[in-house]
Amino acid sequence: MKNITAIKLSYVIIVNAIFSTLYYLKLIDSDGIYLNDIENYRLIYGEFQENIEDIIRDPLYSIVSYVASLCVSFDVFLSFCFAFFFLSLGILLIKINIGLLLILFFYPLFFNFGIYESLSSFTLRQGLGFSILFISSFFLNENNRKANYYYVLICACMHLSFIILLPIVFFLKIIKSYKIIFLIWSTSLLLYVINFYPEVTNIIEFFLPAHRGFSMVDSGYSTGFKYKFFIFSLVPILAILCNSNIRKMMLCVPNNSYVLYTYLLSNSAGFIFSGFPYYDRILMLSWALIPIILLLELDIYVKQKKRT
Repeated sequence: MKNITAIKLSYVIIVNAIFSTLYYLKLIDSDGIYLNDIENYRLIYGEFQENIEDIIRDPLYSIVSYVASLCVSFDVFLSFCFAFFFLSLGILLIKINIGLLLILFFYPLFFNFGIYESLSSFTLRQGLGFSILFISSFFLNENNRKANYYYVLICACMHLSFIILLPIVFFLKIIKSYKIIFLIWSTSLLLYVINFYPEVTNIIEFFLPAHRGFSMVDSGYSTGFKYKFFIFSLVPILAILCNSNIRKMMLCVPNNSYVLYTYLLSNSAGFIFSGFPYYDRILMLSWALIPIILLLELDIYVKQKKRT
């Protein structure tokens, strides 16, 4: 068992080193021309004193990026964040005991998965937050969920969206019923499909102070139901609905069920916020778990086939 784990870890480190090096070379070859949000990160890199709003909203990222700017260039910092994200993801796959062959085949593919590409580069703060969750025992520490509050608070200091996980951690400490959690998810999904949430957004905004990224005024972001978001959110649930054996193993293994329940509840939160601009940032809290859940389901299926 230890030999298998060592093989997995060595493989993850080697593959990660190769892709991270290629990513760094790509940045060097770009001659300082960056796309989308990467350019925004470059502009504020090292400007600790001039971005008070960012410091207050995401203090940990502000501190990390400022300290890094004193030591390394932006390209090196960006490459480190890229490597750290995929290394932490690989370590999580090892911890939740995904089969060796599945890791050998699928781990390199994750580097080209759209959401992970975004989290490791374009949505850097959120990606660093996920790196912390992946590499910590957030999805594994069944007997000490108290630690998860601290992990969430640390991640929320990296990107404010992670604060949504705080009530989810509390809820999962009290409620561990698949039927209740699935009912919450399916109800929120139905209300999302009928575009209910944008109708109540104005009421919510009346009670909430104006905040950049949540104001409906002149945002230019299309809110409400989006069929791509709907289909994408359904993907990891289909096998559970269609295969009773996969559903049973996903629910009876604590680590599996915690990943699944976190997905369902954070996905529900994303739907609830669909009346606000950039609600995909909330949905990202669940979408980042989709490949992990699919691998868990595939691992269960492969092991069942071996038994038969």
